[in-house]
Parts: sequence; structure tokens; C-alpha cells
Amino acid sequence: GNIITTFQATQQLKVMLGESMEGIAELAEEEEERRRRMMENGCESTAGGWYKSPCDKVSCEDPTRFCDGSFNYEYVAILRGAGCDDLDSDGDGYYDVCEDRFRPEIVMRDVKMFRCDDDDTSRLCHDETIFSKELRALNFLQYEFAATDDCQATVKLNVEIKYVEGSCRNTKYRLTPIQNVSECDGVANVGPFNISFTNPLSGISKEVYVVLDEEAPVIECGFRSDSTSINEISADSKTLYHYMLKTDGDGFKLTNANFWYSVTDNCDDDVSVEIVVKSNEVQQNDIAVLFEYQMGNSTQHAAVLYAPTTCENVGGDWLCMKNPLVPNVRFYEVTVTARDSAGNVASDTCKIAIVSSCSPSSTGCQKHNKAGNSKSDVFDHERNLDDKKYGKAGNSKAEKYYYEKSFVDEVIDADMQTLYKVAKKDFIWKSD
Repeated sequence: GNIITTFQATQQLKVMLGESMEGIAELAEEEEERRRRMMENGCESTAGGWYKSPCDKVSCEDPTRFCDGSFNYEYVAILRGAGCDDLDSDGDGYYDVCEDRFRPEIVMRDVKMFRCDDDDTSRLCHDETIFSKELRALNFLQYEFAATDDCQATVKLNVEIKYVEGSCRNTKYRLTPIQNVSECDGVANVGPFNISFTNPLSGISKEVYVVLDEEAPVIECGFRSDSTSINEISADSKTLYHYMLKTDGDGFKLTNANFWYSVTDNCDDDVSVEIVVKSNEVQQNDIAVLFEYQMGNSTQHAAVLYAPTTCENVGGDWLCMKNPLVPNVRFYEVTVTARDSAGNVASDTCKIAIVSSCSPSSTGCQKHNKAGNSKSDVFDHERNLDDKKYGKAGNSKAEKYYYEKSFVDEVIDADMQTLYKVAKKDFIWKSD
């Protein structure tokens, strides 16, 4: 048997079995090398197939042999597959088992998937998928990149993937093809042509960029204080207490909560934001509205408007639903949910409590006066309204009783609440 014929048959079988993903390309390269050798040997033939000399016919038609028919070991030794064909292809007196001449290589299943940089076509990158977990990114790369070798089967090949640097759209990994043939451990056969062999044997690495974002956005919400407001804000700015004044039929007028929210994300991508307002009471007209506004050239903001009243104050002509077991306290939950481009989600919730007046004998009721309340100006304002109405300062009508904040907090935090969705809107938080 002819050695080159044995090799080609082996390679063709590998291609058929799917073991070598670049088998066809390898055969083409070898055929090109064969033609180059023929040209070096001065091989010229015509359509009639004649050569300059009978000796040329041997070496030209089969470059693995010299004119006298002996093997051209120097040529055979550099062929793919020659170091593992179980033949002494290089004439060193050993059957070629652990004399692999070529390092393993990396092949891609779909090259177009990793061409995302129009300015640098040599840069391997994939931006069509945003990974929220590194394991998913590694599994993706492991599937899309495979190791191939002229000698070893796929079970003896793998691609080592290591994180290099970067994050988000510049997360870089280094992929290295490695072959590991356990039966060749400790073998270092150099052979007559100084072609060394080591095990395991690694090939040329490739660097690949993917989009990886494992961190959820950071989101905060709250209420801005307003010296002209009749509201009181908790120390953490997350709860707004609205003390109801006499509205004289103006209880449906929506009030601006001076609400704010902020989103911080580790990646420079826009973040989708959803704001949902729920309440323990609901009535036939809108009791909460959301919209965007813009101050000068600054980023858009969300405005939360709410009805500062309760079911007990809207009158019998209006449909209003509430839990009969809950005292006369309406509250709103404003939940802000942020979702980044990788699907990571974070949320924060702020609350608005409508603190209504109460009877002195009611549970949780507290008298508010100038000396005992830091927001006495609010109640002084209402007291002045009463004084004008009743014509006498200090009238008992001006002594106002409201539910205590601690009592209101208990109502808000109670379990088994029935909450109704009263407003919802989607926003986009623009990255700077």
C-alpha cells in the first residue's frame, strides 16, 4: 500500500464520520502541497501524460516516493495524519502513534455569528445575545467553538475557555484547543526531522468578545420635601403622609406627590422601567395618574398624581370599594421595577398614606396642636379656616384629630391586604 493513499482514505473516513470539521479543507491543502512539490520537481505533463523522463513519472505522480521508488520521508513527515497512522511514515524506526505533527485547531460552527465589528473584521465578537449568567455564556461558546485535529478523535479534544478581562459588551474570553492522549503521556519522540511531540498538546488560542451582564440595576424611589406642602415625609423619604384638610367638595382634585426615582446600571444600556400604582381603595374615577415630564434639557421624570381622599369622604354618589375591616386610611403603593437588557430585574416601593381626621375616641386617633406637632403650620392653616367659618379663635371645632402615623403604618403593613391596580406606565431610563 501507498502511504499517501492510506492517509487520504483515513481522512476521508474522518470527514464521513464527522470527526474532522475541516477535513475537506485539509484535503484541499494537501492536494495543493502535492502540486507545489510536483512543480518543484520540474514535473511537466501534457494532456497525453508524457514526462521529461521515466524517473519523473514516479516522483511526479506520487511525491511520497523518490525516483527509485523509495519513500520520501521528509515529505511524508509533514503530511497531516502522518504522525498517527500506525505506519513508520518518517523512517525513524517507530510506528507513528505518538508523533502528532500538527497542533489542534479551533473551528467555528457559524463564522457570521461572530462578526459584529464592522471596523475590525478580525475581531471575534457576538452581540446578538446578552447573557445574564456566565455559565450560559460559557455553554454558548463551548457549543459554537470546537477543537479539531488531523490525528485525534473528538473525545480526545476539548476547548479550554478562560475569562480574560472586561464586562458588559467587552467581556473577553480566551479559547484554546487542547488534545489529550493519555496513552502518549511521557512520550517526547522528536524523530529525524526535529518535530517534537508533547501531551497534552495545545493549539493557537482565539479571543472572543461576548455581552455578559450578571448584575441587576440599582433602583431607588422617594418623595421630595416641599415647604408649601401639606404632606409629611418619612426619614427615609419612602413614605408620604398626606393630612386631609377640609376639601369642600374638592376631594377628587389630584395632587402631585413630588415623586422621584433613580436607576443605576453597570452597563451602558438603556433600562426599561415599569411604574405600577396600587391602592387599598378604588373608585369609579381615576384616583392616580402617571405621566412623564421634562425639565429643560434634563432627563425625563415620572410624575405621580393621587387623589387625597378616602372612600368615606367621597360621598354616596360615587362608587368606591374598600376592605370594610380597614379603618378610614387610604394608601397607595408605588412600585418601580427596572429591567436591563440582560433581563436582570430590581424594584423599589414607595408609599403614600392619606391620613384622615378621626373621632377622639377612635383607636389610633391623636390630637394635633401647635406645640405637639412639627407640621403645626398645616393644622394652623386648617384651624384658621375653621376660625373664619365659626368666627371664634380656639373653637373646639378647630381642635383636629388625625390617625397617628404609627397606626397608619400598621394599616399599610398589615397582611392579607386587598390592593387594586389604579395606574401603570412604562418608561425608559436613558443611559448617559
